[in-house]
Amino acid sequence: MKEEEVYLGTKNWFKKNGFIPIAGQPPNGSDSIPKIEIKDSFYREKGSKGSFTPDLICISKSYFFIIECKPQHSEKDKEKLIEIINSFSRRKVLYEDLLERKIFQKKNLMESFLSLDQFNKKIRYVLSHNGDPKLMDKIITLTIQSRSGEGMIHQPINKNFSIFI
Repeated sequence: MKEEEVYLGTKNWFKKNGFIPIAGQPPNGSDSIPKIEIKDSFYREKGSKGSFTPDLICISKSYFFIIECKPQHSEKDKEKLIEIINSFSRRKVLYEDLLERKIFQKKNLMESFLSLDQFNKKIRYVLSHNGDPKLMDKIITLTIQSRSGEGMIHQPINKNFSIFI
């Protein structure tokens, strides 16, 4: 599968499982959802420098997913997600940006994300691809088999980063 197909399959998988796509940056294309950058607090006022734009962000009352999509497992994208996992300041800036844009209110989910602490407890990180799953400590693997969203979720080793659907 090409990256565009993995992106579409991933978006469809999340929709089929009751999650709402709120942001995305599809490869070689456009989408009806906005792009959201996860900024480095050091560069916050200087445009996109030091920022990370996830391929897809989906939410529900229970979870907030930051998702990267590639044809095969990507160590580079894994490292991007680990950087967010390890950076309280990046997550804080993201939460403040989402509040400023009124994303939670627009999706009628503000009650589920009333505080930064609540937000941080609900964030999950996903690498989505068409290849063989790779078990990771804090990152979920979603193996996508089709554009229509057939896929299999593989939970991370650390149960604090698992999901229940």
